[in-house]
Amino acid sequence: MFGNSVEPETLVQAHIADARILLIATPQTVEAAHTTASQTGAAQSTATETARRLLMQEQDVVIPPGWERMYDRWHYAPAVRDGDRLWCSGVIGVGSDGQVSADPHTQFTRAFELVGALLAQAGARYADVVDLTTFHVGLQAHWKTFLLVKDSFVQPPYPAWTAIGVAELAVPGALVEIRVVARLR
Repeated sequence: MFGNSVEPETLVQAHIADARILLIATPQTVEAAHTTASQTGAAQSTATETARRLLMQEQDVVIPPGWERMYDRWHYAPAVRDGDRLWCSGVIGVGSDGQVSADPHTQFTRAFELVGALLAQAGARYADVVDLTTFHVGLQAHWKTFLLVKDSFVQPPYPAWTAIGVAELAVPGALVEIRVVARLR
């Protein structure tokens, strides 16, 4: 599955809530887990659990003020720091009332503003974005408007970008969801 790029000793398997999850760990993380387990006389499954916890500690969840409800209610992080990268979840241009504007320009602008706030919370900015993925309802119908708004936030050198047309998004009336990956300074 991974070819020759991952050594067998770097793979850790964990069972969480009856779901099999495959985590890719560094050899140092696996060694630390096994050392901790052997020092305490713990079983192999405890070493695996310790490795999983060590991996999770390396990630830093980013939750801007006011976004806590999303994390608590829907159980996902707005963004996660992972080494020198920031992985942002998709963002829809909702207003403070939780609704999206019927006006595409307003909705797109709000989505980019929210992505900018998420980046800022982690100490990043649009210039740090290396990958942009956008999901569009009515992609062709709103293409020109979206490009105008996007270009007011994203400047050269441009990140990699994939635009995907979809049937619907999680928020009724939403026309775009924006997901980014940024390099952390």
